[in-house]
Amino acid sequence: MNKIAVIEIGGNQFLVTEGSKIKTKRIKLKNKDQKEIEIDKVLLFFDGKDLKIGTPYLENKVIGEILKEIKEKIVVGKFKPKTRYYKKIGTKLYFYEILIKQII
Repeated sequence: MNKIAVIEIGGNQFLVTEGSKIKTKRIKLKNKDQKEIEIDKVLLFFDGKDLKIGTPYLENKVIGEILKEIKEKIVVGKFKPKTRYYKKIGTKLYFYEILIKQII
């Protein structure tokens, strides 16, 4: 059975296994060309036999690779009938797609 972990990135928690992909908010990196990321906020670890629960974190680490940066555009419109009022508001959100390589 694969190793399973619950990690925390940017205030969100993800259930990951080795080889899985996650989509998370953009996080601060040490440099722009950095591809490998080490996540040390592991909340839960299960290797098939033993279950470890952190209080709040464990000593385990998860190594991942940033595959691509995703830009999504969100457009919201406000409308009031009979007054000809229409307002369009938009924003652009940035995400990372991370491939989990190894759970240590």
